[in-house]
Amino acid sequence: MNTVAHNRPARRPLEVNNIDHIIRCYGGRTIANDMEPNRMQHSKRSEDLTQYIDFLCRRNGELRLETTFYRKCFENAEKFKEKVVEISQDLLHQCIIGLLDDAAFDEIRDMSKSIVDAVEEFQNDQELAVDAFVAPYKGSRIVPRPDIPAHGMI
Repeated sequence: MNTVAHNRPARRPLEVNNIDHIIRCYGGRTIANDMEPNRMQHSKRSEDLTQYIDFLCRRNGELRLETTFYRKCFENAEKFKEKVVEISQDLLHQCIIGLLDDAAFDEIRDMSKSIVDAVEEFQNDQELAVDAFVAPYKGSRIVPRPDIPAHGMI
């Protein structure tokens, strides 16, 4: 008997985050929204075939948009990770040199600032990804509530 299969934790459905709320406020849908119990029940209702085909076409477009958004966020995170690793290695190198040479402090300070710049660039890239993801839904008559932050950090 395989005990690993029996001890595996149960998978939880996706949790709705700020991005999902923003998309819902504009009248759109995300996977996390669709996993909510009331949405699951609604999706089980039968419709006529043409309505169902229209629904599937719209849903396919929404899923492609969502996939593109999360792919872009992943690319931004990977770029950020590479930058931080590179800066970290350079900073370590400069600290070692600094132990031997007191004049290296300016270089170390500049590298430290480049970490801050990388974080700001990452945040800007994420905000652009959020804006691109939300843009198709902004033509809707529904406007998001002001208490939901749309800063792009996930």
